[in-house]
Amino acid sequence: MRRTMKAASCPWAVASACDLRVASDRPSRVPGRSDGPAGRLPPESDMSRSTVVIVEDEPLVRLTASSLFAEAGITVVEFADGDAAIDYIRDHQGDVAAIFTDVYLPGETTGLELAGIVSQVCPDIAVLVTSGTHLGTPRDLGPRVRYVPKPWHPTDVLRTVRDAVLAAA
Repeated sequence: MRRTMKAASCPWAVASACDLRVASDRPSRVPGRSDGPAGRLPPESDMSRSTVVIVEDEPLVRLTASSLFAEAGITVVEFADGDAAIDYIRDHQGDVAAIFTDVYLPGETTGLELAGIVSQVCPDIAVLVTSGTHLGTPRDLGPRVRYVPKPWHPTDVLRTVRDAVLAAA
């Protein structure tokens, strides 16, 4: 589902101390493919024209999540910290359908803070939080935030993202 949003409806009041010139924090795009074990999302989700922002500090987990979405035909932009993700989402909010973030991240912005900021400031962006630590359900972040415990199953993540995007639309 293609996201379009008027700039005035998503006023970013968050300043980030992140320097995007640091090579490990620059966005890396993974082009979508139609083949692969994850398959494609059902047509009603129409996410093949949108972007999922993955925020995960663990390189192998980030690669796994990126590959999962790319194999489902979804454009992926990934970051190792929440500060760089905030900058990207602020500048590309019309393209972002969802964020999938770990709770514990390096830098000034944790995954829970990132989820709270995005769900409050840009409510039409679906927010998924994941962690290997039992958190219960992060209810204080609002009804649009979905929690996916680690270890997660690829089918569950794709279904949860699809459902969250449809609910946020």
